[in-house]
Amino acid sequence: MEDLIYVDELVLDDEEDTMVLSQAQKEVIWEEKQRNFDINSVLQQFSLKKELFIIHKEEDIHNFYDIEETILGEGSFGVVRRGTDKDTDEIRAIKSIKKSRIRNKTRLLNELSTLKTLDHPNIVKLFEVYEDSESIHLVMEYCSGGELFDQILGQ
Repeated sequence: MEDLIYVDELVLDDEEDTMVLSQAQKEVIWEEKQRNFDINSVLQQFSLKKELFIIHKEEDIHNFYDIEETILGEGSFGVVRRGTDKDTDEIRAIKSIKKSRIRNKTRLLNELSTLKTLDHPNIVKLFEVYEDSESIHLVMEYCSGGELFDQILGQ
């Protein structure tokens, strides 16, 4: 916003031949500084972080995603399948981790918390986390092209 000074609000100081702000202008400037100070202090305390937008739901993932039976990848804790968001038709990779195979749930949740904060073009994005009685499901960015390890070996 531009500060405008109107000629009729100025008073000339005859001794120094300089412009002096009127009392009304000084009050307006002071109020503007106060408003900016308050806004700035609020903005410093409030920040949007990526992890605030990643939802952790204790609901059945099948209410939200159609999950294919074909396994895209498999690890020691679970499997990855392709899923389609029922509302948006977005394709996602869904990693399902059996709770019975989790030795340290606190460690897993800490790792998920870290993953939620990461936002880089070379790191797969985590969008949502679903938890039911048997599994924790990570809804992640779908990357076609196979396993990274296979890509490395192929080069």
